[in-house]
Amino acid sequence: MSAAAKQTFMILRFFLFVILISALQAPIARAEYEYLQRSNRMEGLRRVPMAGRGISLLSFVAYSEPLSLTGSPVLRIRFFLLQPSDVYITAVELRRHGPSHYQMNPLQTSWDSGWQEFGPWPTSEVLQPLNIAPDEVGVVARLTNDRPGSGTIAPILLYERNYPRESTNYTVHFLPRNTLSRIDYSVIRDSDGEVVVSRRLRNLAANVPFEVTFSLAGQESGTYRLLVNTRELGRTYGASRQFAFYHRHQLRD
Repeated sequence: MSAAAKQTFMILRFFLFVILISALQAPIARAEYEYLQRSNRMEGLRRVPMAGRGISLLSFVAYSEPLSLTGSPVLRIRFFLLQPSDVYITAVELRRHGPSHYQMNPLQTSWDSGWQEFGPWPTSEVLQPLNIAPDEVGVVARLTNDRPGSGTIAPILLYERNYPRESTNYTVHFLPRNTLSRIDYSVIRDSDGEVVVSRRLRNLAANVPFEVTFSLAGQESGTYRLLVNTRELGRTYGASRQFAFYHRHQLRD
């Protein structure tokens, strides 16, 4: 074998060695961020099946502080309850990047009435190493039980240090299991049954989260319902969901 051939062989063997070492180290590094208990919460990467039909609620937010991973922010979740209740909080990355995806669940599930807060939720432990920014995470707080589908929701505030005194704008994320030709959504005031918001979206791809936004500016505090009706592509029907929530425009006592 010539000297040039030997040199080429040595270079190729070196690169193969580097690739092999990287492949062996990747599962070890990723295992560090598997879904497990971290202080006051369960957090990490976990596998959740994508099978099924209908739409899944990923996030129901009344306010989210604009944050990046710079400075390793410590997040907090704030929500309001009319009475003591079991509350099941789930945070997930809105867009999956593989078979496993990020999820966080506080250990505490029993909460008192009034303004409640979960924290600290440090981004330095899992979110930052996985390069998942706070605005790529959806949070939903379900009352009474943690079953998917329709139910009662506590709109959340996601922040580190600052949030406004008032908010009337809501951002809700859903994940459709099938391609949707359209979605109709409305918000109804419980006190008199009046429809205060009514909108339609079209052509939503399967397994791609979509956003529903609405404003309750000028509306009184009270219980409202978000109604969502979908139509699957090529069909005359689709999944329907209904979510009751308490609107409180003042975010501070």
